[in-house]
Amino acid sequence: MIEYNTLLEVPVEIREFYEEVTVRERTGEQVSETFTYTDEEGVEQSGSRLVSEYEDALYIEELPTPETKSKADLERVIALSKPARVVDAFVAMVAKGEQLEWFNRHKDYLVAVQERLELIDNHVPELDGEGFEIPWTEPNELVAPTRPAILDLVAMKAERDSAAALASFKSSRQALIDNAVVDANGLQFDADEISIGRMASAIIATITEEDTYQMQWSLADTDTGVMTDVTLADVKLAHQLAVLNMSAVWGV
Repeated sequence: MIEYNTLLEVPVEIREFYEEVTVRERTGEQVSETFTYTDEEGVEQSGSRLVSEYEDALYIEELPTPETKSKADLERVIALSKPARVVDAFVAMVAKGEQLEWFNRHKDYLVAVQERLELIDNHVPELDGEGFEIPWTEPNELVAPTRPAILDLVAMKAERDSAAALASFKSSRQALIDNAVVDANGLQFDADEISIGRMASAIIATITEEDTYQMQWSLADTDTGVMTDVTLADVKLAHQLAVLNMSAVWGV
């Protein structure tokens, strides 16, 4: 661990993670102190005594470690549909965690750089049996860890709100299709995607029949299991209207 005496000694790229702390400490010396007291006769007296000397000492310390969260934690609160303020708080803590992780890796990098330089400075050439200097290769230069982008929390919130609005829109649009009903010759047909598929299958199965061909169908305005007599023409029209309705909804 590298110690710093002033903030200016801290590399600028990590200076924001440190602070100056002033501590009152003993100097190891003693100083004379005047004091007053009341004697046994009630008379105020004065005297002097030796006491420890103190002075302010300045230290450079890392800022307290903030509370952080992982991306998995963030995904969990989003999946649980937690309030926006909770999600925002987790986003901020995830961002802090990413920066803190980089800071710790950068500290290790700085220590490794210092150790490399000391190794080079302290290297003493060695000679082989014939008195020739044995070749020595300096340790490879180190690469500093890349700092992750500092997240723009306002932009992230706006992006998330936009995504939530889009998801809500898609959900409401799907609901329109899932609950769609069309009127074909006075008959109420379900017009959701499953019903459209069923109508298509019925039309294909009776492709050789006349439009007056009779079949039974479960309509939207009758109880489940109650079948109603309809014609192939009714089903064809209902299918056409249902497809047009779905296209209109998806085109919104």
